[in-house]
Amino acid sequence: MGPDPRVLVVAADDDLAGPLCAGLDALGWRTLTARTLDGGAAAWRIWPSKRP
Repeated sequence: MGPDPRVLVVAADDDLAGPLCAGLDALGWRTLTARTLDGGAAAWRIWPSKRP
């Protein structure tokens, strides 16, 4: 099984995060965008992971 890159982006709006995530998605990196630090922390806890 190959690498499974994932990126959590915390950004208030899509002005910069949108193009960044679109570019990463096009390269096969899975991205998730949260609007606040609390939202990012919540997303990180529930995002499926291969971590032991």
